[in-house]
Amino acid sequence: MKVDKETLWPIEFRKYSIDFTEEQQYLISVLEDFKLLDWKNVSGQRFNTTINGYQPDADILSLDHPMIDSIKRKIIDPISEEFWMSLSKDKISLPEGLQLIHKAWLVEYDAGSYQNLHVHKTSLFTAVWTLYREEQDDLAGQIHLHNPIVGSYTLGFFQESKKITAKENEILVFPSWIAHNVTPCTAKRIVFVWDTMAIPKNA
Repeated sequence: MKVDKETLWPIEFRKYSIDFTEEQQYLISVLEDFKLLDWKNVSGQRFNTTINGYQPDADILSLDHPMIDSIKRKIIDPISEEFWMSLSKDKISLPEGLQLIHKAWLVEYDAGSYQNLHVHKTSLFTAVWTLYREEQDDLAGQIHLHNPIVGSYTLGFFQESKKITAKENEILVFPSWIAHNVTPCTAKRIVFVWDTMAIPKNA
């Protein structure tokens, strides 16, 4: 697993390049199964920022399957622990009595699908794994991270937003309180997203 690190505004941002083909194909097949079952689509519903796409109403990590266990063990746990350390400036481990927990979902974008600007208020950080991405027009299907420090970019210190064209099998990780959106797609794009929270171990 290769990781590129970058500091923004001044927070940590991570891009992980991974190669877990079986897990990738499994998640794509799960999405197809949900569509065949005509599973409830929450795209465009109240409080959901996915527009004109397909987002099944299910926590993917709750599925009872060995491949889910593999995704947790090989991908989610190590990336989440590494990113937690980056947020704590590599000085402290997770405080005793707390544990990291995750919730995950799948989203399929087609031509005209996009994501409105939003934050994930109850989470520590968010990860977006691009499972599949067809060729898009320029600037289409980009993830935009928006600078939360208004004064910094009006004074010219930092750029206003970070515009990312994610490739297949790249995972982008950033603090959940960073406002972000996805520009309208011009072709199919499938992502697996997970949020990470810290809760008491006895909760």
